[in-house]
Amino acid sequence: MKEEADLDPKGYLKAADHIKSLLYIEKLRGQKIDSKLVGKLKRTIDKIEKSGNEFKRN
Repeated sequence: MKEEADLDPKGYLKAADHIKSLLYIEKLRGQKIDSKLVGKLKRTIDKIEKSGNEFKRN
């Protein structure tokens, strides 16, 4: 299974990549990262991306 690119054509990190970085930093700080938190973040990212796509269309 091929993972999607970390960078978009303009060279900016995608929202999901920022979240992955923040989760990694929190893990380094000793914070517990559970599947409930990850699921919540995924839903939030989906909402943000959907609203961004709607904004681009208008």
